[in-house]
Amino acid sequence: LLTTLYGSLIANVFLDPFAAKLKTYSAQEILTKRMIIEGIMSIQSGDNPRIVEQKLAVFLSPTNRPVSSDGDGE
Repeated sequence: LLTTLYGSLIANVFLDPFAAKLKTYSAQEILTKRMIIEGIMSIQSGDNPRIVEQKLAVFLSPTNRPVSSDGDGE
């Protein structure tokens, strides 16, 4: 009974937050790699650098997107 209690405490106190942090890191890494692949594919297909920038900006949150320099007010 005591080992069950210890196992439950260790799982809920230490391992669950650790697993949540690993899931967050994994999601960030997947997003980064998808951005890299999209950028490489766009460059390889010969897209204009501004188009590549717009394609990659979609992956970022609106607050982290670069300010548009083309004058369209977005």
